[in-house]
Amino acid sequence: MERLESLLKLGSLVDPWLERYLLKDASLEFHEALLYPVRAGGKRLRPALTLAAAVAS
Repeated sequence: MERLESLLKLGSLVDPWLERYLLKDASLEFHEALLYPVRAGGKRLRPALTLAAAVAS
């Protein structure tokens, strides 16, 4: 369980970067729509596994 929690914390590091990247060139009227999937929660395991694989290599 401790490993899963560590992976989920690692995955949550992606969110701030993803928000900045998505909003960088988008007009204001699209910000809410672009951020909805990011802020909806869930979907944290895949980015965590990607980061863990990058660190391991």
